[in-house]
Amino acid sequence: MNKKISFIDELSLFFEQYKINSEDTCIVGSSVLALYNIRKNNDIDLIITNKIRNSFFGTDKSIKVSKNIEIVPKNWLNIHNDFDDIIINNPKYHHKYHDYKVARIELIFLHKSFSKKNKAISDRKLLKSYIKRSHCFNKRMLYFLFFQYKVNYLLTKIKKMTNYG
Repeated sequence: MNKKISFIDELSLFFEQYKINSEDTCIVGSSVLALYNIRKNNDIDLIITNKIRNSFFGTDKSIKVSKNIEIVPKNWLNIHNDFDDIIINNPKYHHKYHDYKVARIELIFLHKSFSKKNKAISDRKLLKSYIKRSHCFNKRMLYFLFFQYKVNYLLTKIKKMTNYG
């Protein structure tokens, strides 16, 4: 791993300014790609616990908290409403970079897999190349998360069709 994420000082300042414990957050997005030396990050995206989101920000939408730091919308992976908390609190879904939790690369791959943005398409190609040469990519985790994503997608469709929920 590269051990270099741009804007990490700005992230520290954000935590200090808002008096938020970094343990209640997890870095996602291009910063994870930078950590794995896949590409340079353009900003730092974070997921935060529901408790922090509700007590500090009061919205499920994305929040630009500084020039280069953004809190992504709630339910970042679209699996279920509490999955951001699960990623943050379960070490199976993140690892540590200094004092910060960083999402596993498998989660980033899954997230990028469902986006049609040009940047995500480009990132998918970079990630596929990384996966081919890496021995630490957990395909079982990816399949498990993909299955959860699809189940949630189908449940959402059923609820909309039946006006349930």
